[in-house]
Amino acid sequence: MPMRTPLLLLCLAASLAACGYGFVGSAPSALPEDVRSLAMDTVKNPTLDPDLPALVISRFRDEMTQRVKTRWTDRSEARGLVSLTIQRYYLTTELSDKTDRTLKYNANITLSATVRSKLDDRVIWQSDLVTYKETYLQADSEEDARTRAVEFAVRRLVDRLEQAY
Repeated sequence: MPMRTPLLLLCLAASLAACGYGFVGSAPSALPEDVRSLAMDTVKNPTLDPDLPALVISRFRDEMTQRVKTRWTDRSEARGLVSLTIQRYYLTTELSDKTDRTLKYNANITLSATVRSKLDDRVIWQSDLVTYKETYLQADSEEDARTRAVEFAVRRLVDRLEQAY
């Protein structure tokens, strides 16, 4: 009986590895080791939400630091420059009651990112557009729906970087 436990654990680990599961920071990345010192360059925000860029930057930095092991610094010390584009963002009422109180929100955000070498301005990595759509119940505030939509979109963006898309 005791011999079966290690065998089961080995089979579980092998099956997780076979389906692409990995630990945070263990995946290969499109970002070379020598360009892990980054600075934010530009954020394009054609939306009408003036607070959105700060939220996207914050979540992007957190996700990159945790998963890709980047170090954020000022522009003078950076090896790579990050440009983010918030292509589109909207939060709409999907369902409301008789008193016009929102019961469901529909959040939709589309982002892209580019990392360029500070030395020669060549593009090191450029994402495709990443879109995240979600419906949130009335229990969530507009702010909660926006924050969660940004978090999931940024997570997908960093997924692309880790998978070298």
